[in-house]
Amino acid sequence: MLPGKDIRMRETFVRFESFVKNHKPYFLLAIFSLALLLRLFYNFGFLDGNSSIGTKWFRSADSYSYYTAAHQILHFQYSSFDRAPFFPFVIAIVQAIFGRDPIHLRIILSIMGSFTCLLIFLVGDMVFNTSVAVFASLVSVFYLPLIILNSMILSETLFVLLTLLSLLFIFKLLRDKKPMYCVLSGVFMGLAALTRSEFLFIISLMLIALWIAKRKERFGKYILIILVIVMVLTVPWSIYASVKNHTVVPISAIGGITFFGANNPKILTVEFYKKGQWLWITDTWLMSKEDLATIKGMTWGELSDFLYRRSLQWLVHNPGKVPTLLMWKQFAFWFSPIQFTSNFIEDPKASSMTISYCVQYFIILIMFFLGALKTFSFRKHFPFLVYLVGELVIVSIYYGNWRSISFLQPAFLLFAAALIFEPRHRRVRSSKAEKVAV
Repeated sequence: MLPGKDIRMRETFVRFESFVKNHKPYFLLAIFSLALLLRLFYNFGFLDGNSSIGTKWFRSADSYSYYTAAHQILHFQYSSFDRAPFFPFVIAIVQAIFGRDPIHLRIILSIMGSFTCLLIFLVGDMVFNTSVAVFASLVSVFYLPLIILNSMILSETLFVLLTLLSLLFIFKLLRDKKPMYCVLSGVFMGLAALTRSEFLFIISLMLIALWIAKRKERFGKYILIILVIVMVLTVPWSIYASVKNHTVVPISAIGGITFFGANNPKILTVEFYKKGQWLWITDTWLMSKEDLATIKGMTWGELSDFLYRRSLQWLVHNPGKVPTLLMWKQFAFWFSPIQFTSNFIEDPKASSMTISYCVQYFIILIMFFLGALKTFSFRKHFPFLVYLVGELVIVSIYYGNWRSISFLQPAFLLFAAALIFEPRHRRVRSSKAEKVAV
């Protein structure tokens, strides 16, 4: 028997859930409108500077490189194979319709971020309950790690949206086993991989996890359909990039550059981690003058292969450094808001914003861990676990920062809400409990 207070609280939740379900379209419209209003206000009311190309609102070199890649696409001169192609193609479409002024793209990114808030509600309502969904989606509207992300010309805003869509349809597929959900999950997985190529690894883990969790339910045909769709979307571009780069390129050729920049002696310093999580190749002392002369004529793919080999040589000769590297990478990943606020927001008037950013993130992070400990069930939540484990492995191999943790933020918000509104998970060993559908 539940205590009387818990019973009354549960009854309140039930009434609240019923109210939201009866008025769901209006609630979703309110969430989207409020999220869009706040993101547009941050873009145009808080940030300084005009929207001309090259002004300071390009908060990183990556932002400008994406814009350059899009310009290359419009002129059929694409050579930015260090970037996954889908986000530059989206930018190119926006430029073709509205022109090169970044103001239009900032509006599109704000709209994408607002749809992310809706998807957080839909995933939470399906996997947890309506109270969790409402709380998580409302917090996401005001959540600075997402708001600030949505103001930058970076692939993460699109990536978060696509991964949430793929996650939504995976949960729908697990629940209903409809072929359409299978197709849609494969499409959004493939597009997410074309946005950030490391997602291919997480897709592989997801398909393996689906097979393990559903091996007794003839789920193999759905896994095969997802795999085929992902390959149809990603393989043609990989072949094209490989031909252009004279070597095998799995979507983008940034892997070796990032691996080299994140696995070398200089990153084993506290001073470095105050500035960022990896170094550009000319900043390290693994490269001789002969090496620097050699790479000048290389394609992006050849450069990536060369730097993989160079960094692996250093790791093989310094195995004792590996544990320290792993420790620093995980530290930089989980405490990335500290690095972000010291590098990207330099305006003196943003000091309160940076403090709020860090406070919000760490409160949600603590609630996430507590909520996961309280409510996590492998059968019910294993897709979240796949995303988390996959990202941690990628961080351990390459590096982690506030951008790489961004696509986990929806899961953080959902489990943080579950800490408050989801009943504690009980592992019951009855045959009935084993048959509960995901």
